[in-house]
Amino acid sequence: MSTKIYIEVPKFEMIIQLSDKDGLAEYKTMIKDDAVTINLTANGKKSTMSDDELCKSSGQKSYSIRYFPPDDLVSENGVKAEILDNNQVKINVSSFIFKFTPRTQHARELQPQIMDLESLFEVNAVFPTGGKYISSDLRTVTNKWTGLDYSSDKDPLPEIEYVDKVFFTRVFAIDEKSYKKQSEEFDGSIKKMREN
Repeated sequence: MSTKIYIEVPKFEMIIQLSDKDGLAEYKTMIKDDAVTINLTANGKKSTMSDDELCKSSGQKSYSIRYFPPDDLVSENGVKAEILDNNQVKINVSSFIFKFTPRTQHARELQPQIMDLESLFEVNAVFPTGGKYISSDLRTVTNKWTGLDYSSDKDPLPEIEYVDKVFFTRVFAIDEKSYKKQSEEFDGSIKKMREN
C-alpha cells in the first residue's frame, strides 16, 4: 500500500492567455467557486539541470500529481486568480499543502522523486478551452519545435515554429505520520520540517 504524502507548494505567480471568451467565462466561475487549481508533473527533472536538459525528455515516465479541493487540502486553497485584460488570467499561489497518495504501481518510482528536495516539477494551469503560458516568476524554459501549421489553408500545409513556455517548481514533501508528529512544532510548515 502506498504511503500518503503531504506536499507543500511554495509561493509563485503565473500569467496565462485563454483562447476565447468561453474559457474566460468558465474561469470566472472557477474563481467564484474557489475551484482554481494547478497540476504538478514529475518526470525526473532536477534543479541542477540546464535549461536544455529540462526541455529534453529525461527518459523517465511522467506522473501527474493532482489534488481535488476541498478533500485533499490540508491548508486553505492557496491558488487564487484574477482576470486581466485581453483574456489573460493571473494566477497567484500562496504556499499551501495538500495530501497525495501515489498509485501502488507507481509508488516505487514516484515517491522518491516527490521526497527529493532537488526534484523539479512541471507546473500546469487548467485551461478550460485551451490557451498558453505567458510568464511566471518560476524557473522558466522556452521549448521550440517545428511542425505543420494546421491553421493554414495551403496544400500542402507549411511548417512553422512553435514556441511553448514551461514552468518548474520545487516542492517540500513529508509522509503523513511525520507531518502529524511535527506539525505543531513547525507551525504546519513542511519546508521548515525538511530544513531542520
